[in-house]
Amino acid sequence: MGDRHLTQGQARRLSTWRGARGKSLFWQVTWNTSQYPWKAIARPHLIDNAGYILALNAVLQADTVADVRKLLPEGLHRLSRDPFDDPTVIETWI
Repeated sequence: MGDRHLTQGQARRLSTWRGARGKSLFWQVTWNTSQYPWKAIARPHLIDNAGYILALNAVLQADTVADVRKLLPEGLHRLSRDPFDDPTVIETWI
């Protein structure tokens, strides 16, 4: 099954929904993955109460990293990529 392409409004509602249910959510921004060549993607991930991480089958998509950042919900904080991240990972927003 493919990813659902989110609008900026849907991304904002997703962030509001998870907060109301006590779940943590972060967005991982990637560039030029095999699934999305030459595109910037922000994929939401949920962290459950046991600490497990679930990547959701939904994405924000844009032509550039700068453009995909503009689609992210307001109030997030940027984390630089970890050296152990996949090379396509640019940053994480939490």
